[in-house]
Amino acid sequence: MTEKGYMSDVYKQLEEVMNKCNSLSQQIKTVRRNVTLELNMRFDIERTNYENRIKDFKNEVDRLKSQLNQNSDNSSKPLCSDIKKKVHNNREIHSYFFDFFIP
Repeated sequence: MTEKGYMSDVYKQLEEVMNKCNSLSQQIKTVRRNVTLELNMRFDIERTNYENRIKDFKNEVDRLKSQLNQNSDNSSKPLCSDIKKKVHNNREIHSYFFDFFIP
C-alpha cells in the first residue's frame, strides 16, 4: 500500500470515528432530555400525591379539633361528658398561704 492510500484509509477511519462520536453525542443529548422529562413528570406526580396527603391530614386535624370542641351546648352529648375546668377553692389557697407564711 502506498503512503497516499494509507493516509486515505486513516482519514476514512478518522471520519468514521468522528461521525460515530457525533452520533453518540446526539444520542446522549436525547437520553438526557428524555430522562429529565421523565424525572420531572415523576416529581410532579409525587408532589401532587404529597399535596393531597397534606390536604387530607389538614382535614383530619380540623375534624378532630371540631370533635374536641364539642360539648353539651353544641352537640347531642350529655352534660356529664363536658370537660370541666378545675376551679380552685379560695379557702384552700388561703389556708396554704397562712400555714406557710405565718408561724
